[in-house]
Amino acid sequence: MIFLSETYRNRRVLSLRVGKPIGRVTHPIINPTNLKLEAWYAYDDDAPDLRILPALEVRDIIAKGIVVDDHDSITLLEDMVRLKEVLDQKYDLVNSTVQTQSGRTLGTVDDYAVEHTSFFVTKLYVKQGLLRSLLNLGKTQLIIDRTQIVDVQPDKIIVRDAFEKITEPAGATARA
Repeated sequence: MIFLSETYRNRRVLSLRVGKPIGRVTHPIINPTNLKLEAWYAYDDDAPDLRILPALEVRDIIAKGIVVDDHDSITLLEDMVRLKEVLDQKYDLVNSTVQTQSGRTLGTVDDYAVEHTSFFVTKLYVKQGLLRSLLNLGKTQLIIDRTQIVDVQPDKIIVRDAFEKITEPAGATARA
């Protein structure tokens, strides 16, 4: 199943062991190298400091919140050695500029969709500027599939051009 990014923001963390909420996630941590939701910044109800909820600890996502086994799922920041590089980047997918390979700016990421079992970003919802939306007959949003993404940089995302120029091989002659 695919969920929009809001499903992964400001949600309760529910424990299967104690049968009640044990904390809250604030926003997801996206790895820019593969556009995977790796973890969330989280707060444990029993501790005031910011922590991490790794995506590997999530059992399910339901209407009431994000389900985990117990308190041990919400981890201290310094214990997340494998995620240190991703955490240091402080990457935020929303508001990233989206450009084509030819350099044409399409707009900025307004939202994204995540597949809830693999936690990979599957779609980008790109908000176009006012002028571009007028030129496109009032279409203010583009939907870009993951397969169209060529490169992710700290400040922009590069996607394939919608139309590729087809050239004939050298020495090819036109048939009559």
